[in-house]
Amino acid sequence: MNSTKIVDETPSELRFNGWPLVPLLAILIILYLVSPSTTWLTLILALGLTLLTGWLWAKQMQKHVSLTREKRYTWTRVGDRLEERFTLNNTGLLPVLWVEVDDYSNVPGYHPDRATGVDSNNFQRWTAVGVCRHRGVFNLGPTGLRMGDPFGLFAVFKHNPATVPLLVLPPVLELPGIQVAPGGQVSEGRPRPYAPQPTILATSVRQYGPGDSLRMIHWPITAHRDSLFVRTFDGSPSGNWWIILDLAADVHHGEGDDSTLEQGITLAASLLENGLHAGQSVGLIGHSAEPVWLPPARDDAQRWTVLRELATIKAGHYPLASLLHHAGATLDRSASVIVITPSTDPVWLEPLLLLQKRDLIPTVMLLPGERKLSEITLLHELLVQQGITTYVLEPEILKPAIDLAKAQGEWEWHTTALGRAVAVHQPQGEWEVVQ
Repeated sequence: MNSTKIVDETPSELRFNGWPLVPLLAILIILYLVSPSTTWLTLILALGLTLLTGWLWAKQMQKHVSLTREKRYTWTRVGDRLEERFTLNNTGLLPVLWVEVDDYSNVPGYHPDRATGVDSNNFQRWTAVGVCRHRGVFNLGPTGLRMGDPFGLFAVFKHNPATVPLLVLPPVLELPGIQVAPGGQVSEGRPRPYAPQPTILATSVRQYGPGDSLRMIHWPITAHRDSLFVRTFDGSPSGNWWIILDLAADVHHGEGDDSTLEQGITLAASLLENGLHAGQSVGLIGHSAEPVWLPPARDDAQRWTVLRELATIKAGHYPLASLLHHAGATLDRSASVIVITPSTDPVWLEPLLLLQKRDLIPTVMLLPGERKLSEITLLHELLVQQGITTYVLEPEILKPAIDLAKAQGEWEWHTTALGRAVAVHQPQGEWEVVQ
């Protein structure tokens, strides 16, 4: 790895703080010229030597002190551990008695500032640890150094404007009890025990009956039992999942991580992971400042594409009704449509029902936020009456538990009988120098 050193990349600044001593030195020189005395001469030499020593000390710090900043991860999730390693090097002959490391990163809640010192021809190394509490793209850096001579006469400032992006993905939560109504070409996604059109694998057999297709006969079992048997299929279809996320700012409420916007993004990320884990192709539709249209896929590339979009997405002004209307003309038939919204305005029900008539299978996730559930009960009843699978998700379900002890990168130690600490689990990932 190529190290990034502040002293090599950024011009430093040397400031003189001992200006009150300048007139004092001038007065001593005048007194010595007017009335020569060893007292005046001693004071002049002492003061001059102090100034010279401070200047030389500051110059060697300006030239020989550098800071290397390394990160372990290029991305994390909300709740994960953020870990950086700082190395302060001093290749000079004089020690640095005090140095302040100033961090100008914009990662919320992360403040790796430090005051320390370093001996001559030595280095000081430490690890800064934080927790990623908010999704988004943040910068690690810039970084600054402030240090000075022991007399406080000179100060050295170094500033490295280099930054490196840190991607914080939204959290992924378990969603017990939540089932997406499956899409497919049978019975609007509801299981049909003897489906005439198979959509998944055969699960069992039954005896042949009038009207059964001959191509469904299971010949090995028929020969074994000396009677006609046909395959039965799981009528749960395997249509794609389309997650439609309502990003209209006027329907969301709450502040920060407790807002329905953040809850909806967390829910979308969790549904993405659940769908991909189940072998579904998952896509995302939304409208922030620009339309978001990510067609369904089921590979790791899709996971990263959708999660990166969710990490940076913001509220917009495009209403859900319009989003459903425009999406309906392009979505594949028999797909599962998962609508995530806090809106209680029934205006978007009409385009949703039109999707249902086109053999698209909707599932609605309602986000009441901090409002009373009574405000959303009526909408829930209307959706259920139309045969639409609907969930009302309380805020507590979608709030990630941020626990540093369980965060990524945690060390685990075992103490022997002699008191020695032995690492039994080390953080994964290599250190990467911040460029």
